[in-house]
Amino acid sequence: MELKIRCGADDDAEQAIDVIRRSIIELCESDHRNDSAEIAEWVRNKTEESWRKWVNSSLGVVLVAERGGQLVGVSMMDVEGSILLNYVHPDARYTGVSKGLMMTMETYAKNRGIGRCTIQSTKTALAFYERCGYFSIKEDSTELVLEKNLLSPQETGA
Repeated sequence: MELKIRCGADDDAEQAIDVIRRSIIELCESDHRNDSAEIAEWVRNKTEESWRKWVNSSLGVVLVAERGGQLVGVSMMDVEGSILLNYVHPDARYTGVSKGLMMTMETYAKNRGIGRCTIQSTKTALAFYERCGYFSIKEDSTELVLEKNLLSPQETGA
């Protein structure tokens, strides 16, 4: 089935939050180590109310990926190029969903004159982001921040 990526909408709230929460709980075990308090903190703001605020904000873009009418991925980026969310449904892992969302966000950023994207990565997703061309700009015990230059050498004047 074809992957369709589009802007998120109010009506996506229930499915989108399910994708995000399941991704965190089921795929990010190496990050939260199945610690119920850590999981609760991580998903605290992943609510349908938050979703509606995110999709109606002018401070960035929220994208969803769907296949066969079902949401299989969610991403969000602010107007400065910081990728704030990038989650895939556990059943859709390794099917190109995250890569499609990342490419769409990068195109969105570049079309708006944003020359670089950053993301605070999980341990779970680190290798994926590195394969997408991101490199570490900050790494410590609490935070792993990656960045990717979206401009070609010709565009940067290098």
